[in-house]
Amino acid sequence: MKKQKNILITIITLLVFLLGAKGPLFAVSAPVYTETENIDFSGRGVDEDRTTASIEDGVVKLSSNNNGYNSSAVVWTDTIDFREDIKSIIVTADSILPAGTNIRCYIVYGDQYIENRLIFGDKIRPDNLFEEVKFKIFLSTSNTSITPLLNSINITAELQDQSERGKERRDFSRMRELTKTKEILDDYYNDFGHYPIVTISKDNKTEQWRILRSILDSASRHRHNDYIRSFDEQPRGVSNEYKYGYLSNGVGSYYLLWTSLEQTDPSTAWVEDPWHGTKLGVECGPYQYCIYQNPYGNSTLAEDPVYLRDFTSENEGSANNNNNFYFSAGSFLRKNNDTKVYMEIAGKRFWLRTPSIFSSVGGSWDQVHVSNYLTSPLLKFVKKPNESKVYMVEQGFKRHILSPDVLHLYGSFGEIVAMSEGIVNALPEAKLLRAQGGDRVYYISGDTKRWITTPEILKAMGFNFSQVVEVKPRELDHYYEGQPIF
Repeated sequence: MKKQKNILITIITLLVFLLGAKGPLFAVSAPVYTETENIDFSGRGVDEDRTTASIEDGVVKLSSNNNGYNSSAVVWTDTIDFREDIKSIIVTADSILPAGTNIRCYIVYGDQYIENRLIFGDKIRPDNLFEEVKFKIFLSTSNTSITPLLNSINITAELQDQSERGKERRDFSRMRELTKTKEILDDYYNDFGHYPIVTISKDNKTEQWRILRSILDSASRHRHNDYIRSFDEQPRGVSNEYKYGYLSNGVGSYYLLWTSLEQTDPSTAWVEDPWHGTKLGVECGPYQYCIYQNPYGNSTLAEDPVYLRDFTSENEGSANNNNNFYFSAGSFLRKNNDTKVYMEIAGKRFWLRTPSIFSSVGGSWDQVHVSNYLTSPLLKFVKKPNESKVYMVEQGFKRHILSPDVLHLYGSFGEIVAMSEGIVNALPEAKLLRAQGGDRVYYISGDTKRWITTPEILKAMGFNFSQVVEVKPRELDHYYEGQPIF
């Protein structure tokens, strides 16, 4: 019992070590290619100087004599040169084996003299790095009146560059492609004032790269600058560790690009030193190549810049635990002879559409300031202090901005005001949108728009036309087209 317990502890320890090991222990760092070769012995692929079997019309058989056939013979193939190191190889044979006959296959790697026996159909893996192989096929019979017949052999090889030079070349390519991506992101930032926003799981690099490409592609269609022309696709045939990752913070004020390297100290004289540290949950150490870009440096605004102004009263604003300012209270005002009540926060106002909304944000009628003129500008964008989702505020409604491109149809990230969650939640969602100059009204559900085909249906759904928000036509292009509502 004690011996079994010790064995179990040893197995668990080994598993913990293997699963917790850092670096490229089990990672696929180089793409695996598959190549096939077919040798049909019809005048090619045969080393005639070493072959003792007969070949007639491309069929290999034992040589004949006065009494029938010789009891054994061999056919050697010429050297087969693959373009990468052989990771594994499978050989199958198209043959006819009468009773008492046999065909065996041996493989020789590179310039070795060792003949390694293999079983047809089994996958074998060489112990060292080889790009060249040749095969010895041994034919035999226990009845010299009959012979085995070999029509062809089929070779399937998995190839992977596992050399030190290959590691250097791949690391060089990784660093070059991420540096090119940085240059694209610099151009994007100069044009839009922020970086592409990708805030999904740090482990889902495939989706990160897809979203980044989609954003750059969309930006290319709306700008003269072509951000996608020199954008490199995600490496194929490698494990997640060696794919390219891209994450930003919630408002695109900084980003991190990263991938793993196969060398701890690659020669990078032509490229800037990689960034080391931890950001967005990613640890950038010796085995990683990371590019961290933050124009705000160590400013407290770097994490989530918002529209800020000097506080003129004690209850207009406060600071949260992350040193990001957000606004939790404001003043109420309306224009003389107008029933619309606005809430003013951070020098900007927004309409409180109903008395219930007014009450829910702490309003009372004796607090409303009445003026002949309302000079503060209307609020454009709002967000909760600890979330990245940005809303457009218009006609007393809020609607989720689906992408940075949509936001820049109306303004810039510098106009976002971070408010307390209670105030943002109090603003009703815009459910009805119409393109400026258009006549179709769409019902909005998440990122999908559905055309409401008649005014009667709109009213039957409990809406009225005062709830329709007009938007720029290009904003509607960012919604998926759902089924019309009849």
